[in-house]
Amino acid sequence: MPAARRHLALKGCGMQAARTTSTALAPSRAERGLKLPLPGSAAVLACGAVLLVLHARNALDSDEGVILNGAWNLLHGRALYTDFFEFLAPGSFYLVLAAWKVFGSSFWVAKGLALAAIAVATAGIDRIVRELPAKHASAAGPALAIAPVLLFCFFTGYLPTINHNTLHLPFAVWGAFLAIRGVRRMSWRHCAAAGFLCGIGAWFLQHRSALIAAATLCVLLLLAWRRRGPGWARCCAAYAVGAVGPVAVMTAFWDAGLLFEHLIAFPAARYLEVNRIDPTLIACATSLALGAAWLLRSELDASACLLLALLGALLLTAFQRPDLSHVTSALWPLLCLLPRVASTPARTPSARLWRTWVAAGLAALPVPLLLTMAANPALYLNDWTRHPALQYVRDHCPTAASLYAGPFAPGLYFETGKLNPTRYSVLLPNFNSDAQFRDALRDLQQSRPACAITNYPMVAKFSHTRDNPVDAYLAANYEVVFEARHRQVWMARTEAAPAKPPVAATPAGPAAAP
Repeated sequence: MPAARRHLALKGCGMQAARTTSTALAPSRAERGLKLPLPGSAAVLACGAVLLVLHARNALDSDEGVILNGAWNLLHGRALYTDFFEFLAPGSFYLVLAAWKVFGSSFWVAKGLALAAIAVATAGIDRIVRELPAKHASAAGPALAIAPVLLFCFFTGYLPTINHNTLHLPFAVWGAFLAIRGVRRMSWRHCAAAGFLCGIGAWFLQHRSALIAAATLCVLLLLAWRRRGPGWARCCAAYAVGAVGPVAVMTAFWDAGLLFEHLIAFPAARYLEVNRIDPTLIACATSLALGAAWLLRSELDASACLLLALLGALLLTAFQRPDLSHVTSALWPLLCLLPRVASTPARTPSARLWRTWVAAGLAALPVPLLLTMAANPALYLNDWTRHPALQYVRDHCPTAASLYAGPFAPGLYFETGKLNPTRYSVLLPNFNSDAQFRDALRDLQQSRPACAITNYPMVAKFSHTRDNPVDAYLAANYEVVFEARHRQVWMARTEAAPAKPPVAATPAGPAAAP
C-alpha cells in the first residue's frame, strides 16, 4: 500500500508538472493576437443598419451607371472593348451580368451583390484586426476591436455601391489577411492564395491591384533578404505566380494590346486631367498614415509593415482623384492597425499628439456624411427612379430602342430599358479624345435616337463645356421639350414636330437630384 500511495503521488506530481509546463508554453494573449470578443449581435446589427441606411437607394448615380450600362450592353450581346468602350477592368461588368443571368436584370440584384461585397470586406477587416498581435493590453480593447469595422461601414457611404472600387474591396482585404498569415507562418500556400486574390482583384481594379502586388512583394523580398531562408524565397515566388495567373487568363479572352490601350494607356493619359481637385484631403490622410508609422516604429513587425506598405500603395492610387470616396476606400489598412495604434503607450507629448491625431482623424472622416444625411435626408429616402424627366421619356419615347444620355449619365440606359447609341458611357472634353468625340458623333448620326436626356449642371465639376461635336449636334438637331430638376429631355426635330415645342419646367426644390 505505501508503494502504491507513493506511485500515485509521483503520478500526481507528474500531472501537475505537465500542467505547469503546458501553461508556461501556452501563448499569451499578446502572442495569440487580438482575441478580444466582438459583441457579435450588436456589431452585426449596427453594421447592417449603417449599410442599409447608406446604400439602400437608387440615386441614379453616374458611377454606378457605368457598371450597369456595361452589364446592360453585355446582356444585349455587345462585346466589351470592341462594341463599346470602357477603361475599367472587365470583372465588375461580368459579375453583375452573371447575377442578372441567375436572378434577373434588376437594379436591386446588382445592389445586393455590391452590398454582399461590402459585407465580405467588412468581415475581412474584423478578421485582420483579430489576427494582428496585440502588443499592449488596453481597457478599451473591445471598443477598439469594433471601431475599425464600424468606421469601415461608414467609409463605404462615400462610395457608389455598384462600383468597381466596391467590388474590388473583398479581394484586397482578404488578400491582405492571407498575406499576413503567410508572413507570420512563413507559409507559401497562404502567400500563393493571397497573390491569387490580388490577381482576381485586377479583374476589377487594375491599378490598385498592381500596386498592392508590388507592395506585398516588396515586403516579402525584404523579409527574404533579412531572414535568409529558402522558405521566404518560396513565399515570394508563390505570391508572384498566384498574382500573375488570373491576369494571364484575361489575355486569353482579349488581345493584350487592346487591354493595354483601354486599361492602362487611356487612364494614364486622360484620367488625371479631368479629376484635378484640392489635395488637402489626401494630405491629411497621408499625415494619418505617417503618424501611425511613427507610433509603431519601435514595434514594427512583419504584419504591421505589410499593412503600412499596403496603406502607402493605396494612398498613391487615391492621388488620381483625392476625394472622400477614393481616400476613405484606401484607408482600410490603417483601420486594421487602429487598435494597435490606439493602445501604443504614449510616453512623450509628441507621441500623445500623434496618437490623438490618428484616432481623431479617422473618427472625423464620417462626419461630412452624417451632416449631409441630417441636412438633407431626402437624398437617402427619395426614389429618384420616379424623376419627372425619366417619366417623360417613358411616356413619350416608349418604342425607341435607343436613348442618348449625356454627357455622363450612363445609368439612365438601364433605368429606361434602352441602349446607348454611342460606344461611350461618358463624353467629357477634358476626358475623351477628339477621335472619340468624332466616333460618338458618327454613331449618333447613324442611329439618330428619337430622344435624348442631359444633365449639364452635374458635369460642371469636370469643367465640361458644350464646345464639342456631340453637344453641337444635339443643339442643332434636337429641341428641349421638358426640363426638371437639372435634367433636360430633348426630342429630335421632325417635319411633324413644332420648331420650338414648349418646355415644361419643374422646380428643382431642396431635394433635387444632383
